[in-house]
Amino acid sequence: MTEERGASVFERGVCWSTSEGPTVEDQYASSGYGIGTYSVVVTNLECETLYYVRAYARNANGVGYGEQKSFTTGECPAELPTVTTAAIAGITQTGAQGAGRDRTTGAGM
Repeated sequence: MTEERGASVFERGVCWSTSEGPTVEDQYASSGYGIGTYSVVVTNLECETLYYVRAYARNANGVGYGEQKSFTTGECPAELPTVTTAAIAGITQTGAQGAGRDRTTGAGM
């Protein structure tokens, strides 16, 4: 069965926003068509941010939405150091010498 209320479901998925009442006019990820259970993976979210999300299904009659849920993403990871690689020197048949510099602290080389 691929119909809901007499019309085929041709798209379904999840939509999300940082504002209440997300719609497919906001961010969304689709998960095929038809009725039944489905899941999607939401990526590229901002850390430490409150998001509102709800499922949707689209048929010839329009878009229907499920109950709104919310979640807050986790803490931002610590900033990674910036590293520069120096020229390779002392090249032999079995080895070479290399170095790098952590530009965050200036350590190295």
